[in-house]
Amino acid sequence: MPWLNVNASWPESAQAIQDSADEVLNQVGGVMDGAISRVAATEAKVTINRHDLSTEAEALLNLRTELNNLLVQAKTLTVTPAVYGLGDDGFLSTQQAINALAAKLADNADRHTPANQNHALVLLLSAASPAQLLSQLTPICNLLAVPALLGYLRQLQKTASLPSDKMQQNKPAITPRWTQKSAMNLQPLRNAAGLLGTQIAQLESLSSDAATPLAKLTALANKRSALITQLQTDLTALANVSGSIWRFAYTGSAAALATELQNTAPPVKQPVSVAMVISSQQPLTFFQELLT
Repeated sequence: MPWLNVNASWPESAQAIQDSADEVLNQVGGVMDGAISRVAATEAKVTINRHDLSTEAEALLNLRTELNNLLVQAKTLTVTPAVYGLGDDGFLSTQQAINALAAKLADNADRHTPANQNHALVLLLSAASPAQLLSQLTPICNLLAVPALLGYLRQLQKTASLPSDKMQQNKPAITPRWTQKSAMNLQPLRNAAGLLGTQIAQLESLSSDAATPLAKLTALANKRSALITQLQTDLTALANVSGSIWRFAYTGSAAALATELQNTAPPVKQPVSVAMVISSQQPLTFFQELLT
């Protein structure tokens, strides 16, 4: 096929979709007005009762507030052997990690240091070697996906695989490079797909009268039952947590927490350690119960 010098024009395929949809959608306003008038005329003659579980469900609507109370805003402070100026060739003792936390908690020059009274959770992992710390940190990162912890976990994983990686010499690809396969939803296709998709959704809604009310209710009931079953399965799987970590809970100022950490003996003494503080003005109920 030869090269062609072309001008941009709106695709006929997109215009055909719009024109076909408009043939029906342009009639919606008049049809809906007539349907509303017929329903209004019979409204006084119809009584609709609440279903059997409606009242019980309404009494539990406060669960949304309880759930929102578990979603807190907090600051985190993480100490790992990878932090510049702290670690010694991949090693950081338990006492060094705790001292680093205490020093930072008392750092008034940092405007991000928590002020006033806060709920704090201090977490500590310590092992005899980086490989042992990797095995301890992996399940904890599944529970606490803190970026600093995940970054150090990737570093430990890379260090563990480095000896075998050195033996592999892959031939580099030449430039330029292919991008990863992705959806070509560039403008104006992205807006066209959104607008035309909305038109098609209206057609799908209008065509749903092909099913009887009983069939719709049956499908809805089956869909809801399947959703509830899947939710229970997913929640059961989510509650299957594992991992072990040292925890120190405290309520008070950052300076007071620093003093408390310095005056409390470390629970273990190992050469490779990771420590973290989660500080929030709201109670850390979920995380305290997660790591009871």
